[in-house]
Amino acid sequence: MLGINMRVLRIFMGWTFAIASVICFVITVLFIRQSFRGDFALSALSRLICSALFLALTMTFGVAWWTIWTDKPSARRWGVAASSIHVLLTLWMIVFRSYLILSCQGFGLALGVVGLIAFLWPDKVETVTDDSDLANNPS
Repeated sequence: MLGINMRVLRIFMGWTFAIASVICFVITVLFIRQSFRGDFALSALSRLICSALFLALTMTFGVAWWTIWTDKPSARRWGVAASSIHVLLTLWMIVFRSYLILSCQGFGLALGVVGLIAFLWPDKVETVTDDSDLANNPS
């Protein structure tokens, strides 16, 4: 029963990664669009770094979603990576930007922790009995 619930939770987290990937992609496009307009407050190098950062986040969340959706063996590693990003980014916002933990940042932190639990929780291991031991010891 626990294995089925963890699978459902992992699929749910996969869809949250898909949403995060789309959001990061939109932010990337907005950064690039604003950099061509020239009315953006950051320098050209800062715009390039921000665009590259959000593009990397887009790719990480997108690959995490894709590996979970297609049930690849690497899905757990990508899920841990994407959940860690959720946790680290929200902790950064809470600590360095002085956002309240009860705001939206608290939801992002909780989502990352739930994702870490879902992907780090060990799968149920089935025990296999060796028939040769039973044949040698009939009692």
